[in-house]
Amino acid sequence: MNAKTNNSDSKQEIMAALCGSTVITHYNRKTYRVDDVDFTMNPLSTFEQNGVEVTYKDYYKKMYDVEIKNLQQPMIITKAKKKDINRKNADDLSICCLVPELCNLTGLTDAMKSDFKLMKALQTHTLVTPEVRQNAIVEFVNRINAHEGASKKFKDWGLMMRPVPVKMEGPVYKRETILLGSSIRKQVGVNMDWGMDVAKNAMFVAVSMLNWAIMYNQRDETTAKSFCKQLVSCGRPLGMEINPPKPIKVQGTNPEVFVSTINNTLKNNSELQLVVIIFPNQREDRYNAVKRICCSEIGIPSQVIVSRTLSKPERLQSITQKIALQINCKLGGACWAIDIPLKNTMIVGIDVYHEKGKQMSSVVGFVASMDKTFTEWYSVAAMQRSTHQELMKSVQDAFHKVVTQFKAKNGLLPEKIIIYRDGVSDGDLKQVEEIELSDLIESFKSYPGQYNPMVSLIIVQKRINTRVFQYANEKYSNPSSGTVIDNTVTRRNYFDFFLVSQHVRQGTVNPTHYIVLKNGCNLSVENIQRLSYKLCHLYYNWCGTVKVPAPVQYAHKLAYLIGQNVRQMPSDKLCNSLFFL
Repeated sequence: MNAKTNNSDSKQEIMAALCGSTVITHYNRKTYRVDDVDFTMNPLSTFEQNGVEVTYKDYYKKMYDVEIKNLQQPMIITKAKKKDINRKNADDLSICCLVPELCNLTGLTDAMKSDFKLMKALQTHTLVTPEVRQNAIVEFVNRINAHEGASKKFKDWGLMMRPVPVKMEGPVYKRETILLGSSIRKQVGVNMDWGMDVAKNAMFVAVSMLNWAIMYNQRDETTAKSFCKQLVSCGRPLGMEINPPKPIKVQGTNPEVFVSTINNTLKNNSELQLVVIIFPNQREDRYNAVKRICCSEIGIPSQVIVSRTLSKPERLQSITQKIALQINCKLGGACWAIDIPLKNTMIVGIDVYHEKGKQMSSVVGFVASMDKTFTEWYSVAAMQRSTHQELMKSVQDAFHKVVTQFKAKNGLLPEKIIIYRDGVSDGDLKQVEEIELSDLIESFKSYPGQYNPMVSLIIVQKRINTRVFQYANEKYSNPSSGTVIDNTVTRRNYFDFFLVSQHVRQGTVNPTHYIVLKNGCNLSVENIQRLSYKLCHLYYNWCGTVKVPAPVQYAHKLAYLIGQNVRQMPSDKLCNSLFFL
């Protein structure tokens, strides 16, 4: 950290870069969350220890024999962890000051992530192939069995570990057909990537951009013009008619300048469909401020792009195509569709965002399908305290909104409701099944006409340790996309299965665990498995299958945007589109 940068802009950038990150101190090997940076303090500042004023410089020398070199650097402020606060002298432990010189950031910075050579070197350790992973597991088991103490302990417990993995059989569902505009159908290839097909054909539902604006700094004017030209060119084959935008120049780079410019130019322009904003660089506080005013206060879809992303001419076309697909979704369009033969059915995705440290309320993301092709989605976000009562109240209120919206669009209430819910641990399954689900079904009876839909609830668990390998020709490899494991390793008391939906080119694939808590729609086992797999094709931010069903991923993106960036409820004007992509 450079302590010489005393101007307010630099201080804000330092705060934005560090606050919320985690550092490790090499003198005691402990990790701390950075809560603040105090520019009025330095290592010569004092604190009270046993009734005596001591400088941080002398404290570290005496306690750890560490000599601090830079005596003008500001201090990092961190709040003590709960287990420390519960001790005696909690007041003394509630705040802790750290010397930046003695700290190292954990994780990967944006600069590291953009370093191709570094990331490739890391992949050799993090992306392990099934063959290497399986050999390591077998070697580990053999070492345990060969160790006298470990093997004796296992015998005392009545346990035995065989080095040979269990072999199972399961269905592999056929590759799907993608539906595009003009009734074009494209068979999905082996690599589960239909990006080329989407780029060359009209989208399933294309929305034209007739009235939109682009906002940029003076120095990014050339970049903005080349992007607009490329966007018009990319839009034609996708079926989008794109008019020239209204250019808006921003004088400065601070968040306040962008917010005031948006307020002055966009607030009273109700005809504007979308605003594209080009940032000179990545900065979280500026992104948060812009998203807050666009999503919550004005209610206009916004597309934020960092100038560097558009700076390479050889990549401009492919990047602009992806941005065009995103913009189409934010305007209420649909990039492609999948054949799902369900009638009068609403599919719902639910996820919950909890901020690290729980300094604010949790955010529930709730996304529901509105049409028979399952390409039109209605979203609801809700903030509430982290209690089951508040959560269920939010979910019931969200259901009331989406069911009412479904009837307004289709003329009747949905006969079947299929809910995919993420963020439920094994310990909460009973409560969700016996209390929350029954309360939800009971709440439907308060609707006009004693509404009583068929309801299915499926829990989606993606953070699991289970791994499945395909064994063929005496070699282990990743299973094909569409592979299902529904026996041997499943739960005894639940209707559950593991599904490999994504295609992985590197490392070991991670299956997703589905637990069917209620099958009120009376779908067969095969139909639930196939539906779950089909829905993994409908996430429009990726021209391929994803790990979880699209409504769950949409709910996650919504909850994350509101909880992490906007921190206010989105405008009702945006509920009919995927504005959070």
